[in-house]
Amino acid sequence: MGTVGSHHPGVMAGARNLIVGRDAELGAVDAFLTTARTHFAVLTLEGEAGIGKTTIWLEALRRAGGRGARVLRTRPSEAEATLSYAALADLFDSVTGVTVSQLPVPQGEAISAALLRAPAPRRGIDERALCAAVLTLLRLMSAREPLVVAVDDAQWLDSPSARVLSFAVRRLDTEAMGFLVTARVGAPAPQRFDRAADPTRNETLLVGALSVAALHELIKHDTGRSLSRPTMVQVAGVCGGNPLYALEIAAALPDRPLAGGRLPVPDSLSAQVVARVGHLSAATRRALLVAAALSQPTTDLVDPRALGAARRAGIVSIDESRIQFAHPLLASAMYGRADRSERQ
Repeated sequence: MGTVGSHHPGVMAGARNLIVGRDAELGAVDAFLTTARTHFAVLTLEGEAGIGKTTIWLEALRRAGGRGARVLRTRPSEAEATLSYAALADLFDSVTGVTVSQLPVPQGEAISAALLRAPAPRRGIDERALCAAVLTLLRLMSAREPLVVAVDDAQWLDSPSARVLSFAVRRLDTEAMGFLVTARVGAPAPQRFDRAADPTRNETLLVGALSVAALHELIKHDTGRSLSRPTMVQVAGVCGGNPLYALEIAAALPDRPLAGGRLPVPDSLSAQVVARVGHLSAATRRALLVAAALSQPTTDLVDPRALGAARRAGIVSIDESRIQFAHPLLASAMYGRADRSERQ
């Protein structure tokens, strides 16, 4: 759900998430915030779902508020992606009518209608005037104080908001302002407004896997459990260094030793895998199960023709003869949901 714009140091009041193993990412955040105090900059945090992009994003907003920056933010969701200008309404919710009154009349009318502060004209909202209004507002605000515009999960932006923000970032340059964005790897390009910025002003940082030590610290902090090194290595291997997946797997671990040495995959994660492979043919699913059961699956042991649909769906890839799952969790869940006869 979208979150309204916030102002100054209290922007992220409340409990902070534990952040471990992200020194490089937080260093990039600090450099971005320093740059944004003097001229326009964009920092995009990319990564898979659950990898920790939002945790870093929230810490960045806390640091921005601590430096005296004004923060406008939105956190769109997939369910809101069809609501026109929903993200703009979040971002500019805290902007006063006094500020809007400084805009030329056509721009003021357009932004007021988009923010649902005034009825839309009979002919509809003039998007060109709205684009100009957003650009003007950003320039007015950044001239008064450092400004950070923050968008979490940019792939879920509604298309009209994405178009307006694209218009703005193409034209910003010397303004004391930064756009801080998170986006899922492989997300559809149309909603990725951050890519419209000048490449010299735009940095994309891939948020990758956490180390075994960092995952152990996180699990101990969140669950109170201190797992053995061999178990932690297994957890890291199955979750691919993804902290969200690691916490769910750790929560499902029994207190007794693991039977057969394989980690249980929680139903919540397993269901995601089923949804992803459910449309595939029985032959393809069997081939995937064979690959999941092998420690080193190759095309010598698994028919690559049966994996064709899985390759096109991005579930597996084949490098020379080696078969690799897009994520280790896919293999573990495939194996975990199979019954004994299927495994045999």
